[in-house]
Amino acid sequence: MIGDLELRIKTLITIRQKIQAYLIFCEIDSKVSVCSYMVRLQHLLKGIDGLLLLVSEEERFILETHLIKGMKWEFTIMEYQQRWAYDVGTDQRSYLYRQSVAIRKISRYIEKYSSKIDFSWLEDPLIDELSEACSPKS
Repeated sequence: MIGDLELRIKTLITIRQKIQAYLIFCEIDSKVSVCSYMVRLQHLLKGIDGLLLLVSEEERFILETHLIKGMKWEFTIMEYQQRWAYDVGTDQRSYLYRQSVAIRKISRYIEKYSSKIDFSWLEDPLIDELSEACSPKS
């Protein structure tokens, strides 16, 4: 369960820009009259933004730069080191580890508060649909 939730969180964070793009396209498309679809997209964006607030600024930077913006690790590491020169990792594995720790923090929060907060939006099939649509075809 924990691994599945962490993978789900990583997938969701990774497709944030795609969700935002779909929402923009729906808003400008005069033919789109699917308000519920747009509401689902907005809820996903708000949910992702909420999840990102659960981690430190440094962890959020790694998640946003690498997963959301899709920057290569080399660029992510270089930008990180420029912002936080006092906190330099040794190699790419250090940053991969920091990314996984951040995702684990989010996962633990969800598990801890799932009886008080409705996280059912994490199970929206739209996440899988958008993730598959954004995946490179082999």
